[in-house]
Amino acid sequence: MYRILLVEGSPESAHYLTRLISRGIDSELVLAATSNEALDRVRSQQIDMVIVDVRLPHIDGFDFCSRIHELDSQQSIPVLLLSAHQDQPYPDVKALSLGPGEIYTIPTPGSNLIAWINILLKINSIQLQVADQPRMAAAGTDDARKIQQLLLNHASDALLWLDAVSGIIEHANSSAESKTGFPADLLKNKRLSDLVPNDKREETELIWNKSLQSDKISVIDLTLLRRSGMHTKSRLSLEPHRMNGADGIVIKIEDPPEAAADTGDEGARSLGDLSEFVRALSHEVRNPLTGISTNVQYMQMAFSDNETQVEIYSEILEAVKRLDTMFTEIVEYVRPMELKMSRINLTEMIRDLLNDHDRETLARRGIEVDVQFDWSAPEIEADAARLHRALSIILHHCIREADDKSQLLLAGKNLPEGLQLSFSYNGHGFNTQQLKKLYTPVSALNSPDPGMGLAYVKKIVDEHDFRLDVESQIGNRTQFTLTIPLKRTLNG
Repeated sequence: MYRILLVEGSPESAHYLTRLISRGIDSELVLAATSNEALDRVRSQQIDMVIVDVRLPHIDGFDFCSRIHELDSQQSIPVLLLSAHQDQPYPDVKALSLGPGEIYTIPTPGSNLIAWINILLKINSIQLQVADQPRMAAAGTDDARKIQQLLLNHASDALLWLDAVSGIIEHANSSAESKTGFPADLLKNKRLSDLVPNDKREETELIWNKSLQSDKISVIDLTLLRRSGMHTKSRLSLEPHRMNGADGIVIKIEDPPEAAADTGDEGARSLGDLSEFVRALSHEVRNPLTGISTNVQYMQMAFSDNETQVEIYSEILEAVKRLDTMFTEIVEYVRPMELKMSRINLTEMIRDLLNDHDRETLARRGIEVDVQFDWSAPEIEADAARLHRALSIILHHCIREADDKSQLLLAGKNLPEGLQLSFSYNGHGFNTQQLKKLYTPVSALNSPDPGMGLAYVKKIVDEHDFRLDVESQIGNRTQFTLTIPLKRTLNG
């Protein structure tokens, strides 16, 4: 956990920034209202970073930055200066300081505060570790492990370190994601056999056991199963390597000479490539969205002088939220979902959904919601978050499409093959052609439903091996029916 000193004379700004930073960074915040108070904190406590308003009373922010580094003989405390002058339409990260003579102006409007804090902390942490390597080398096994991990993290090659006894991946560097599709934190605790298709697992276990019996580097060609579902041929170099007194194997992953994606057909290859492209595109788009959201929230606090401004800020945040939801669901739509299964009571989940919905809208439109659950033990195994999202989208769709002064019926019952949950309403309805396109991504983009809408619902349903049917006639009743097979019920 980092200890961050926040120097802010305005109690309102200090309160807002404290909440913002606490939510985005694992840190302990130390507050100071004046420059003298802040300097006392630096003298008496171990501070990892200073964030300061450039408009401090009695002292300029840049002068304060120099005072900090006069106290910090090791020049190890990064300082971030914030500016939000009244003649500026946005708060700006004015400068980033990594020591005397190293002050960098950041002219980008609406800079992402949390992102810059993380960048400074990471850079400073790396600099301290690199500078401390000679002392660490003499400090024993534990410190030596830190050095090895530092080098592992910053190697350009994709590297994994697996414990010889458990066969578990304990360390993975950032480059490993480019070869496996998994971020380093998701690679940890996996086995090598978890990274290959099912029909290659037995062969992979034999390769692993053979490498444990050798003291030489083994080089093999192996098909890996990327997180996107795409199969890729890879060349793995397995080398015995001790870390922290434990035997293990370092695996280097690279492309084999003239390797091609082993997908079996061009369509599957294209789908895998599309998945990787969409994930990268989403990352590039969502970063500035975070910056926009962060700064609009700051503007809400600093410049909400009238109702019009408040309304504009709310509309911007709602638009950002909608775009963020859309990109999150697009990424999940084009790749296999990693379901986190848990025990769920359907009755309780539906009641929670209804309690969360806008009752004023229902009352204003005169829509009556009738719940008829005629089932016993409605408990199932599913991914709670995703199923909640799917049912929420269906409910939102039904309420939006239902006629005013009509009834929305939610019904649940037991069937020999499992559980059935239905949503039905009177509304405009769908014709045959519209029903065929109801779950397509293009229809989702043209729909007022949030995110990917019904296309995302269908994806979640299919990933769970559930079934979703819809019956509709123009100008008549429309019904969505979710069937949960017996194998997914806890009494099945």
